[in-house]
Amino acid sequence: MSAAGSFRSPARNQIDCSLAGIRKLLSRFNVPTWGLVLFLVGFVAAWETRLHRDILYFLLFLPVIVLMTKRDWRVLLGNHLIIGVFSFLSYLLLTMLWASSVDLSEAVERIRHAVITLGFVLAVAWVVANDPIWWQRFLWVAVPAAAAIFLISFWPYYTSGAVFSDRLVNVVFYHSNPNPAAVGFLPVFLISCYALSSGCKRPIVLMAFIGLSASAAFLVLAQSRALLLAGFIGLLAMLVVRQRWWALVAAMLTAALVLGFWEVSDWTGRGLIERADSNRLGIWEGAVRLIGQSPFLGYGFGSEVPIETDSGREYLSPHNIWLMAGITGGVIGIVMLALVYFLGLRSAGRSVGDGVSGYVLVISLVLAGFVVINLDSHEIIRRVNPHLWIGLWFPLGLLVGLNIRRCAHDQGRICHTGA
Repeated sequence: MSAAGSFRSPARNQIDCSLAGIRKLLSRFNVPTWGLVLFLVGFVAAWETRLHRDILYFLLFLPVIVLMTKRDWRVLLGNHLIIGVFSFLSYLLLTMLWASSVDLSEAVERIRHAVITLGFVLAVAWVVANDPIWWQRFLWVAVPAAAAIFLISFWPYYTSGAVFSDRLVNVVFYHSNPNPAAVGFLPVFLISCYALSSGCKRPIVLMAFIGLSASAAFLVLAQSRALLLAGFIGLLAMLVVRQRWWALVAAMLTAALVLGFWEVSDWTGRGLIERADSNRLGIWEGAVRLIGQSPFLGYGFGSEVPIETDSGREYLSPHNIWLMAGITGGVIGIVMLALVYFLGLRSAGRSVGDGVSGYVLVISLVLAGFVVINLDSHEIIRRVNPHLWIGLWFPLGLLVGLNIRRCAHDQGRICHTGA
């Protein structure tokens, strides 16, 4: 072998640092999809950590911005649902003008969170439009994480003798409130159910079975009524759309047996129906009275107006996104939120009619999220809140991505816009 032949060509080892080369590398390794997957898994294992936010910025936002073309921007920003989300967020920010206690620094912070929220919806839409098997990649990361977090959390729960009188808490990053700690398990549960009902290959089926077991166990032991109901509604929607009638009957019978056992056995010290009260009706009644005192424009974004119940207790959150929109922006806020959901459901209906791949999973996640934000949502634009980001912004991004894929399917072209 000659001396020249014993070395690789320098041109072959040269790293292409041009924009085209970087875009090719990001697309080849599906970096935006893995960024979205890691961020969603972060709601199970890393919520409210710096790492979770860095994943959002540098593994999701940045790669998507690099890969997006002018055509991508036109398609996304011209989408009716995106326009509806932008209008809703803009109106909420506008209400700060008549809020009672918002200073400049707080206003800037809320505008920043609104931009991040809209960016997340856009990024989710782009990923879903370009990667139809994003949910399989999600399972490969989310299932091991969910199973590990469940086992790590269950061991001190079991050894302390709390089974089952207390609620299981995610001990990795959360130590007080089991509700936000359990939200990340909802998409794990529904995507696992979707995989099991989709005739996937054996490794995916095995992973989905583990994910279903770990997530269902965590949600039951955490005793989060909203998430349990959301998971059940999402599963029913999935089975109805796919016309799996025997599986539907089995799911309903299983739910009835679990609920009946829960109520009659007193295994948690308080029944699920009794726990499900949590003074929600009193809070909602007080919120309606509050909206009636300023029905048109509301109290403005950032006004911490207390909600008084008949019992004399005060709350800052109505635990319902419609009432939160009404308190913040009055009837106009409620109408704009309704418009967002109307545009989303219309988009979903068209995708169902055209048989676009993945619409069953998206509809399931949208309906489950709708339950979550009607029972447990809080302030709409403030930090990365698990209930709102998993229950509202993530499903809206899925709907936009599904709609873009449907349009590309109708026009007879592949919807890879950045590769």
